[in-house]
Amino acid sequence: MKDIYFLTISRENTALSTQPHLMLCGENISFLNPILKNSTLIEQSEDFFTMKVTFFKGSRFSQTLESKVLCSETKLFCNKNQLPECKYPCLGKVVIATEIKQIDVELIKNISWFIRGSETLKQESLKELPNEWRIIDGRGMALLEKYPQSLKQSCRQLFLVMLGLAYYYALQQINEELSRVLAKSDNTSELDQLYSDASIFNASYYFYNPIEFSRYATFRTWQDVREAYHLEQKNKEITSQLAQVHQILSYTEQKNEQILDKLRDKKIAWFAGIISALSLFEVIDVIKNWFS
Repeated sequence: MKDIYFLTISRENTALSTQPHLMLCGENISFLNPILKNSTLIEQSEDFFTMKVTFFKGSRFSQTLESKVLCSETKLFCNKNQLPECKYPCLGKVVIATEIKQIDVELIKNISWFIRGSETLKQESLKELPNEWRIIDGRGMALLEKYPQSLKQSCRQLFLVMLGLAYYYALQQINEELSRVLAKSDNTSELDQLYSDASIFNASYYFYNPIEFSRYATFRTWQDVREAYHLEQKNKEITSQLAQVHQILSYTEQKNEQILDKLRDKKIAWFAGIISALSLFEVIDVIKNWFS
C-alpha cells in the first residue's frame, strides 16, 4: 500500500455560485448526463478528494455537499482509537487506498473501524474488479485501487457517492415537507405547490442512470451507489405518495366545486322565484286597475 485516505461527506448550507466550466480533477465531466451536468457546480482543491458540490441548482430541492480528507497516511493504524475523529455531522465516510497488492486483515479492520465503528466488515464483502476492490453501502465507500495513477477514477467514484447522497437527501426533503404540510389544516395551496415542484424535480433532475453507458467502469460504480441508497425504491415510494395526495386533492376540489354549483343553482332558483312572484304581483295590480 502506498497511501490511505480517510474522508467524510457532509452537508453544506451555502450553495456554490455559477462557474464558467464544470471540471472534475482538472478535466471536463464527460460521463454525466448533460441535463444534470448543467445543474451541477464543483469547487475542488488540488488534492482531488476535498471538494464542494452543488447538485440540482435552481431546484427547490438543491443539495450542496462537501468531502473532506480527515487524514492521509502511508501506514495503517494499530487500533480503533488512533483513527481520526469526525467532530461534525457527516452523511457518509469514505476510505481510499492506493496501490494495493493484496488485502490483509489489518486493512479490513481500518476500513471497518472508520466507516462502521466496528469490526463487522468482512473481506468477502468487497467486490473485486479489474482495477480495484470496492464496497459501497449506506454508510459510505471503501475503494482499494490496485494500480498507480488511478486517483482521477477514485475521485469520480467519490463524486458519484456524493451524487447518490444528494439524491437521497433531496427525496428525503420532499418526504419531510410533505409530512409537514399534511399536518396543517389549510394546506391545499402548499400541497399543490409541493406536488408541482417535486414533479419538476423528478422530471428534470432525477435519472435512473445519469452516467453514460460507454463509461462502463463509472457506470458500474453508479449501479452500486443506486442500490446502496435504495434510490429507485425511495423515488417510487415518494412519487406514489405524492400522486395519491394530489389525487385526493383533485377529488376534494371537484366535490367542493359540485357543492358550490348546487348552492349557486339554489340561489339562482330562489332569486328567480322571487322575481316571478314580484312579476305576478304586478300583473295582479294591473288587472285590478282594469276593473276598478
